[in-house]
Amino acid sequence: MNRVWAAAAALVLVGSACTSSFAKDNPELCGTDKIQVVKDYVAKDGLTPQAAADKAGTDPRCLSDNETQQAQATYAAFRASVTRTTPTPSVAPTAAPTTAAPSANPSPSPSPSPSPSPTATPTPTEAPTEAPTQAPTAAPTQAPTPTPTPSPTPSPSPSPVSAGWPPLGPFAPQTGTLAITGTVKHQNGTPAVAYCVILTAGPCNVTTDANGYFATYFLPGFPVTLYIKGWPTSPGGDGAVVASQTASAGQTGIAITVP
Repeated sequence: MNRVWAAAAALVLVGSACTSSFAKDNPELCGTDKIQVVKDYVAKDGLTPQAAADKAGTDPRCLSDNETQQAQATYAAFRASVTRTTPTPSVAPTAAPTTAAPSANPSPSPSPSPSPSPTATPTPTEAPTEAPTQAPTAAPTQAPTPTPTPSPTPSPSPSPVSAGWPPLGPFAPQTGTLAITGTVKHQNGTPAVAYCVILTAGPCNVTTDANGYFATYFLPGFPVTLYIKGWPTSPGGDGAVVASQTASAGQTGIAITVP
């Protein structure tokens, strides 16, 4: 049997000393001894390259495609040689029946049945494992979505930012004071509504109405600077000074322009 295997290996493994690029990049994992052990497991035992590499403690990529094919061909040649060299058992001749003395009504002798010739047992082929077929999943039935009933939209309440400054005035002059009146308009001629008017310093003294008009008062004999602030930049916040003008108590019809 060993002579048969040696002959098959000599026929197939001639010139198999090529090395895969993986083996060149991994010399510690793919040593010459380990590569030879993997080839022996494939060629002698008929293992797959992966099983042979696992058994040898290495990687199947250590063998080049040519080495793998040669090892597998060696095993195939070895199996074929075993089949050809297995002797076929001969059938022992069956002794002819002894002829008895003829009788009045001789019975025919039964013919011997030939013994079947032994048939060589074929190498079992591993049937491919068929992946189980997954049953299709039924799509879920989507429940109808009820039509939403539109709810009435509430009217937004004006915030300090959208409505400008809270209204103050107009104010009529008090005893001992004189009126200061005027109009604040944008450069395009539209009234600057709810703008803040400061007299020299402090908080808003008066605000403009829907026409941009304001009216307040101050002590006579003192100059006063009117500072105009735009709308607050945040709820409860402050606005930027967008214009200023010097006036005096008793001055009316002041025209101020803002951006």
